[in-house]
Amino acid sequence: MAGDGFTWVPLESNPDVLNEFMGKLGVSKEWKVHDVLGLDDELLAMLPKEIAGMILLFPLTSSAGQRLGGDTEAEYKEAEGVFFMKQTIQNACGTIALLHVIGNNRDKIQLSPGSPLAEFFNKTSGQSSEECGKVLESTGTISEAHAASASEGQTAVPTEPVIHHFISFVNNDGNLYELDGRKMGPIPHCPTSKETFVKDAAKVCQKIIATDPNEQRFSVIAIGKDA
Repeated sequence: MAGDGFTWVPLESNPDVLNEFMGKLGVSKEWKVHDVLGLDDELLAMLPKEIAGMILLFPLTSSAGQRLGGDTEAEYKEAEGVFFMKQTIQNACGTIALLHVIGNNRDKIQLSPGSPLAEFFNKTSGQSSEECGKVLESTGTISEAHAASASEGQTAVPTEPVIHHFISFVNNDGNLYELDGRKMGPIPHCPTSKETFVKDAAKVCQKIIATDPNEQRFSVIAIGKDA
């Protein structure tokens, strides 16, 4: 979703594909994408102990896809210090969701020196959200890695509009933020901590999913550190 100029083949919400993609970008192999099998405490407990972020995938045709909350300058200002980028490329929401999680956990997630993501974050340091989106447009190493990973599930840019969208949830300085490249900026939800982040993010996901109880096409993944 988003953007009028550049169009990519959309990524699938497939941990194997996404893990290979992150490896191509230079992410340490100890960090992996995991399916979240459910949002109740028992199933959340199956995730690795250290989770950098959670990503919700939902249909844009659902009530969740029509959400307009958070598009206020006041909420945007509250999020100073959070890495956030605008989505200017059609169908790049999967990659941007990963970048939002990684970008807000650079103190934990190691990147190989000189790797596509190391170079991307060097270039975007101090840049605005719009400028970060433009840097992604011109970063061939990331677009090529995205295309290679996306082609594992599809072979061409879809002719029909893509109806699914990815958004991220991260803990930044003790606050839970929703990061959606379609929005003006990060959306703050509630206080959180390393110990409560997964449950706090799951509660927000549950609230979003509850806006459309008849819609079944929601899924959640988490980026965690393998023990």
